[in-house]
Amino acid sequence: MDLEHAILAILSGGAKHGYAVRRELSHALTGIRTVNQGQVYATLERLSRDGLVIAEDASPAGRRRAWVASAAGRARLRRWLARPLDLREPRSDLPARLALLAWSGDADALARVLGRQRERCATMARLLERRAAVVARRGDAAGDVVTRALQRHVAAELRWLARVEQDLAARDRCATTTVCD
Repeated sequence: MDLEHAILAILSGGAKHGYAVRRELSHALTGIRTVNQGQVYATLERLSRDGLVIAEDASPAGRRRAWVASAAGRARLRRWLARPLDLREPRSDLPARLALLAWSGDADALARVLGRQRERCATMARLLERRAAVVARRGDAAGDVVTRALQRHVAAELRWLARVEQDLAARDRCATTTVCD
């Protein structure tokens, strides 16, 4: 997911200052993506140059600006949302990393990558638990559906990582004994 479309989605709901855009992105993308303020402002400037957002002076001195999606920006967002994902393209490069490390025979590096990914998934699971509590307090039915879907995705990733680790352990046992599973 690119930041451009996420910002256009936030600004399609009305004018917001850069800090408010970042805060809403952080809430909306909890467990999906981390966004820093510098990325937000750089993307807003680029979107403005491209005519996809409009900056409005929001203070008498003109130092604070509010941003809003232009008609062209809302049209780009609608086209992006309507375009189906290409399922041939992996959503992450983790499978390629694992394949290359397995091919190279670097079992220690492979174990480190798997461990870091497992830790990342565990962190995401905790973030999503907090997000679920916030969504429940707000009574946000759509947010609840999305949060539960993300939780299922993280759980599936953890199961997949466990299976990869089991398969690698079985391969290692097979390589060192005469009996294979």
